Amino acid sequence: MRWSLIGILAAAVLAVTRARAATTATAVSLVPVSARELLTILRATALPPSATTSAMS
Repeated sequence: MRWSLIGILAAAVLAVTRARAATTATAVSLVPVSARELLTILRATALPPSATTSAMS
């Protein structure tokens, strides 16, 4: 119970800190990624072998 409370408090502090930083920081532009590139990255890192069937090929 104690560790859960500490974890929740830590998450709350991080959320507030991030919200404050987002309002003061400048916008960061992301690099555009195509659907094929994203699928390749996901296949290499996160998707299980059975989920790597040719969905977008």
